[in-house]
Amino acid sequence: MGKGTYPDIPPHLYAAMRVLRLRLFEAPNHTLQPFDHLALESVLYQSFLTTTVLWSDQHPQTEFDSLFWRKAEHFLKQNAMFPEQPDSLNSPVLGVPLALFRLAIQAKQAYQLPESHSRAELAHLRAEIEDWEALVLGNAPVRVSNDSNTFRRQQLYYDGASHLYMLIISLLLEQANMRLAPAEQLDSQNARLPQALPKSTWQIQKALQILRTFKFDDDWSSCYVSR
Repeated sequence: MGKGTYPDIPPHLYAAMRVLRLRLFEAPNHTLQPFDHLALESVLYQSFLTTTVLWSDQHPQTEFDSLFWRKAEHFLKQNAMFPEQPDSLNSPVLGVPLALFRLAIQAKQAYQLPESHSRAELAHLRAEIEDWEALVLGNAPVRVSNDSNTFRRQQLYYDGASHLYMLIISLLLEQANMRLAPAEQLDSQNARLPQALPKSTWQIQKALQILRTFKFDDDWSSCYVSR
C-alpha cells in the first residue's frame, strides 16, 4: 500500500463514523459491548492518523469532527469495559487517554492554521492542557518496576506514554501561541514545521527523564505506543 490508496480511506472512515453514531450515540440505552469498544477506538485512531497526517502534507485527509470526538470521550468514560480496573486495560487500541489524541489534533491545527483559531479558543485549549501538565508535574516520576504483574506493568507503560504525549502537546501549543505574536517572523518555507527548542525546556527535560527510565526495558521498546 502507498499514498495512492489514501483517497480510499476517507469515505470508509466517514461511513464507519456514521454507523457508530447510529449504533452508539443515537440508540437509546445502548450498552457498550467489547466489540463496540474496539470498533470505536479503532475508528478514532484512524481518524487521528488521517487528520494529523505528515507535517509535509498541506491538508489533512479527513476533517476533524470535534463533536464526534467529544461524544466518544464521554461514551467511553461512562462505559468502561472493566470498571475499577487499570486505565490501560480499558484502552485496548489507543493505549493513552483519548483526550490526548484530540488535544494533539487541536494543537497541531492551532500551530499550522493560527488564523483559524480565536484567542478565546486557544485560551480554552491552553487551560485544558494546563490541567494535564499539572497532572504530570504533580505525580511521582514514572519509574521502572520489577513487578511481574502484567496489568501493573501495562499501566506503567500507559502512564509513561501518556506523559510523553502530553509533553509534546504542551510544547506544540506554546509554539502555536508564539506564532500569534506580532513580532514573530517565520521563514515561509519552515512556517509549517515546529522550531527547535533548547534542551533546558522543562517539557524536554521531563520527556528525556521518561525515555531514560525505559532505556533498558525491552517490553517498553516493543510497545507501539512508545515509538
